Amino acid sequence: MPSPNEQNFRRRIIDTFAVVIVLSFALDTLPCTPGAVRNLMEPLIDRTGLWQGTWNLFAPIPDSRNHRLRADLYYPDGTHRVWNSPDWRSQSTWQRFVGHRETEFLEKISEEVNRSAWHDFAMSVARQESLRMKLPEKPETIVLSVIWGDIPPPEGDVWKFAAKTTPLDQEREFYTWKDRAGI
Repeated sequence: MPSPNEQNFRRRIIDTFAVVIVLSFALDTLPCTPGAVRNLMEPLIDRTGLWQGTWNLFAPIPDSRNHRLRADLYYPDGTHRVWNSPDWRSQSTWQRFVGHRETEFLEKISEEVNRSAWHDFAMSVARQESLRMKLPEKPETIVLSVIWGDIPPPEGDVWKFAAKTTPLDQEREFYTWKDRAGI
């Protein structure tokens, strides 16, 4: 059994670690954190996976676009399957609460800055669909697209009724993977 001094030392290490994590979260998410502090923290935040991204739901610039992702999966036998990211409006409150980080991930993945993750994301979608549909083979082509609609600004001081859906009327393919092994 560790001595009381060893136990106190371990406790201080754990407490220090917890304080560093909480402080990192706070500094990363507060809009008033100076750029110099953010630049110092960025390598640690990125490497540990603690990066939170922007939280601009309401301020300073509210999000003005609704996004959905689609993956078109083409199989060697000619089968075409379509995967769509979850539709936020059709989810329950609990699904929205539990899946909010995934929703943020799916909203940001199509941005050019995240290009390095596109291949792995496409492979993950293909694995999920293969398991879900019990498909024996992997697709030979995967095309990832982002579909979006711009949320209209308020008219004067009046926001439009929130239950009215914003049409997703714009689309852009952002990644295509082809299986070169079969060629």
